Amino acid sequence: RTIAFVLKNDVAVYGGFKGDETQLSQRNLSAYTSTLSGNIGAVNDKNDNSNNIVVTDGVTNTAILDGFTIQDVFGLDAIYGAGIHNDGGSPTLRNLVLLNNSGQAIYSNNAQNMILETATIQNNGGVDGCAGLLSFASNIHFNTVTMQQNYGNGSAICTYNSTLQLRNSVVRNHYETERHAAMYNEGSNISIISSSFISNTAHIENRATTMTITQSYLTGSTREAIYQRQGTLNIYQSVFRENSPNPECPVAGSDLVVTQARFALIQSTIANNTQCANAQIALSNQAQGLIANSILWGKSPNGVITSTSTLTVAHSLMRNAPQGNGNITSNPLFVDSSLHLSENSPAIDAGNSALIPPDTADLDNDGNTSEPLPIDLAGNKRVSGAGLDIGAFERQVQAMFKLWLPMITR
Repeated sequence: RTIAFVLKNDVAVYGGFKGDETQLSQRNLSAYTSTLSGNIGAVNDKNDNSNNIVVTDGVTNTAILDGFTIQDVFGLDAIYGAGIHNDGGSPTLRNLVLLNNSGQAIYSNNAQNMILETATIQNNGGVDGCAGLLSFASNIHFNTVTMQQNYGNGSAICTYNSTLQLRNSVVRNHYETERHAAMYNEGSNISIISSSFISNTAHIENRATTMTITQSYLTGSTREAIYQRQGTLNIYQSVFRENSPNPECPVAGSDLVVTQARFALIQSTIANNTQCANAQIALSNQAQGLIANSILWGKSPNGVITSTSTLTVAHSLMRNAPQGNGNITSNPLFVDSSLHLSENSPAIDAGNSALIPPDTADLDNDGNTSEPLPIDLAGNKRVSGAGLDIGAFERQVQAMFKLWLPMITR
């Protein structure tokens, strides 16, 4: 059961071939599946399967695995059982499917720069949860990763004292009775960029963690979308919609529950949600919050409730917005459930462009990370018209063209 495929430095291993190709460019990943399986014993008995399938311990990013399905591990416990086991390595992993592993899909400890690009992580079951990724003290980059229907007593993603960037990715359909069905982070630094969390029991729980969410969607949670205890939570130009905390949810049953933490919501929209209490955001226990250029509009009478906390609201729209400071309490007049603004919306041109966050994620790929966010959540020009619109979407002003014809007289 200790047999595994062990990656080596300066060696690239590619799958997706029929067998008669002579160049890498000739492979066809969709037509020809290359499988690395842990089912090394009796076919119908998982108890004799490999503990780990791929081992990347100690390698550099010159160790490349590209174009494989990794499946059927059966781990002894949460640490010694993974589709990919990485202890101190920084491998480059691309075009992978991690499927049906009884253990973590990926285990990482002390990784300096682990890269996973274009992958699907599905139907893996962690012994102690953390079925998709379990990370300790690691630096990990996920780009274009779909993580779905992983199961176990805990989250699909667990990070401890780690740095994780999740970009252009989807995390969906994870179910658990705890808050952190999709992601649990402790003492970590997390960046979520241009990604979606969809139809998870709960999306994210953070403890003593710094998290920045940019240009992303969090939808369809049946508990609070994010529970933040200590640390810092920054949400820029994102949408929370159709989340429905159940009647027994804690604190205020809100989309965002922030306690003993710093919090900022800028150029974002929270709407079309159902709460079990009376607010979309709940701040408690000395939390410090900023809401700017944002819309909070749901079935509850309040956008935010605070308990022994401080909150600044500027150029934002919600039913109980403080008077002044550019705030609005009237209906935002969305076009539809997409949450784009109609032409008569009071949110149009009502924002403050001085509060636009910098484009640290380089959303437009121009190399300038200090400029203000140049595009909205739909990828359109961020400021279009007389001023900045409130919320995640900018209503685009169509240019008017005039045709001047010469006067002809007889």
